Amino acid sequence: IYELSEMATEKLADKSVKFFVEIGDEETPLAASVDNETMSWWWLLLIALLGATGYEMYRKHQQKKEALAETDDVQ
Repeated sequence: IYELSEMATEKLADKSVKFFVEIGDEETPLAASVDNETMSWWWLLLIALLGATGYEMYRKHQQKKEALAETDDVQ
């Protein structure tokens, strides 16, 4: 797998270097291709449903907060 260079072979013969390996460049692996499919309408429906539910919960929370603030002001 690894090839020793001439310099490394000479140094190993002299025993001045215990281990020297030259690693050559190999091909870079390519990423797996991704299919560019359109988003399923089920996902869009789910995102819209969650967004509407979250907005409704936020609106109710704000109304309760305002009502609580009004009752504190009256007392």
